[in-house]
Amino acid sequence: KLSLSQTRYLPMGTVTEAKEVYKVPVCLRYPGPKGEQRLCKLLDGKQAEWTLPQTTCPDHVVVNADAIGYYRVQYAPPLLKALKERAFGGAGKPATPGKQVLSETERIGLIGDQSALMRIGRVPAEEVLALATAAAKDDSRHVLGSATGVFSGVERLIPLELVPAYQRHIIATFGKRQKELGLTGSPKEDDNTRMMRGVLTRLVGGEGADQALIGEATALTKKWLTNRGSVDAETARLALSVAAEHGDAALFDAIHQAAKAEPDRNQRAQLLNALGNFRDPQLAQRGLDLVLKGDFAINEAMPLLWGPMGYSQTRRLPFEFVKAHFDELVAKLPKDAGARLAGMAGSLCSEAERAEAEAFFDGRSTKYTGGPRILKQTMERINQCAAFHKAQSASVAAFFKKN
Repeated sequence: KLSLSQTRYLPMGTVTEAKEVYKVPVCLRYPGPKGEQRLCKLLDGKQAEWTLPQTTCPDHVVVNADAIGYYRVQYAPPLLKALKERAFGGAGKPATPGKQVLSETERIGLIGDQSALMRIGRVPAEEVLALATAAAKDDSRHVLGSATGVFSGVERLIPLELVPAYQRHIIATFGKRQKELGLTGSPKEDDNTRMMRGVLTRLVGGEGADQALIGEATALTKKWLTNRGSVDAETARLALSVAAEHGDAALFDAIHQAAKAEPDRNQRAQLLNALGNFRDPQLAQRGLDLVLKGDFAINEAMPLLWGPMGYSQTRRLPFEFVKAHFDELVAKLPKDAGARLAGMAGSLCSEAERAEAEAFFDGRSTKYTGGPRILKQTMERINQCAAFHKAQSASVAAFFKKN
């Protein structure tokens, strides 16, 4: 028999009294004496026990066959261990490519489920990071993308003293494959390879801060800034993102001047996005100062305001900038755009910061159409981040202390 139960998935920090019980179509897949077996039934109660036909005690069960169900799965530890081994290997040995028991879609679903459960505190971050590390060897760019997303999702939980360990782990886990692919592609390569290069370059060069990759990206960026035709568009896009993220003041100035002189709107947008992606707080502040300077139209300059929200070092800067320049921004933006400025507090991550943001925007952004709703959504995002940090920061730290 297989025991199942259901509960509503709610992000931590979300307040509700709802206790719905849904009618959920569930499809299982498991081995039997005569080959693969499937069972599809309706889970219409809080709990259920299902007898699995054509088998006695299977060594594994996929509770979301083909990952087509609209539900998350939290497996009991023995069932989860069995699926991990069949998807990504065990005891230090990877699964044989092309022979995994779980299909590509199911491997993506397994990582996605575990990541989602981590976000609501149902499984420790250590376990999910270990799963993502094993999944990094997968040949599928979709599986690889799911694995990289786990690491990107915990960056803000890492204390400053463990950032080097975090970067080392990313390079050790993903760096070899990134170097094999390189930064510059070939016209003959398939889409899977090309897109895998993008995923790995952004992770290893951006969050992993691989110095060799940053140096190569910076050299290519400078070459491209001098002559747009000297580097192909895809390589230029990747190089620019990595170079800017870890760039210095000289590179900031070069990109700024190139953006001012660029007549093509699409390339100008690419350059402005890069200006918003500098991790150095002083350079991020310089980017924010350009929003109102007049070098660029206000609608084009908004990436300079959003960009710093993505990094722990700079996440408060957009909020502080909006606090200092709220009326000036409203005067330049389209009608009722002041409502959206509350979203600049969405990267804050503590109860104290939530109260600070609510006190500032209540009565300001809420005067505009949609303002109360946007402020409420932003406050909920801060609540969720604070709850996630409280639940998983110790587990994240423990993983990178050991790895």
